[in-house]
Amino acid sequence: MEYKNPEIEIAQLAKKYLDERFKRNEKLKSDFSGFMKGLPSNIIQNGLVQTVAFIKGKKSDAKYKNLYDMLIQFFKDYFAQTVDDPLDFLVDNNDIQTYLYYQQKILSFTIWLKRFVLAFYETEKSNITENA
Repeated sequence: MEYKNPEIEIAQLAKKYLDERFKRNEKLKSDFSGFMKGLPSNIIQNGLVQTVAFIKGKKSDAKYKNLYDMLIQFFKDYFAQTVDDPLDFLVDNNDIQTYLYYQQKILSFTIWLKRFVLAFYETEKSNITENA
């Protein structure tokens, strides 16, 4: 029996989602960099529901829409939950233990997103400097 490390699985999903989006939209790399720096701490300070509500409210901006779409995909791939709206799903869940479980996993997901975005952006930035 093979043991799967949940953190590695979350990291793989985060990288996969970013790779898919960065291939389609190069500008997204630099847009995502500044935005992602504060996302994990936003979840810690304000809570998951409040942060997801903020992201949903800003969906007219491409970076927020991409993040919201990644959250929907994460629910589907990691939790095996098909949700049209993560916010409704989280608000309707009255069990605090389940809510905290989702919060911990989504926090981990956003930390991996942040790590990968910063790594990709720093690589792009240093390549531009070296080629100048």
